[in-house]
Amino acid sequence: MTHNTNILGRTLSVQKILVGDNEVTPDGESIDDNNIMLNSSRFGGAIYENEHTMTDDSPYRFEVTPTKLRGAVILISDNGVLIGDASNQRYPKSSNSVISIGDVDLSTMYFKNASPGNNAKINILGVRL
Repeated sequence: MTHNTNILGRTLSVQKILVGDNEVTPDGESIDDNNIMLNSSRFGGAIYENEHTMTDDSPYRFEVTPTKLRGAVILISDNGVLIGDASNQRYPKSSNSVISIGDVDLSTMYFKNASPGNNAKINILGVRL
């Protein structure tokens, strides 16, 4: 069974299951034209790949303009970092850590050396939205 809806001039079909009188997705989410869960069978955007080695202990962000990614993978190497937003970087990640994030605007994410003078290397891979 499918539920058809029109989004941005395109008709999309969403798989649905009847549970009692309610239509839900296979994951149990409600379906109506205001609450559509799209699956990942459509193509995303271009690959985003970037690398930075910290050179000082100031907070660093990879992008200054909005850069939205889906399925970002961040690899921390050489030394640990603190991650956060512009005002607070307090989430610690050690060297050789891998971080997986769903959807993120990379311009809002800041990195800082966890220990002063111990420069970390950061690699990011994701799909642009």
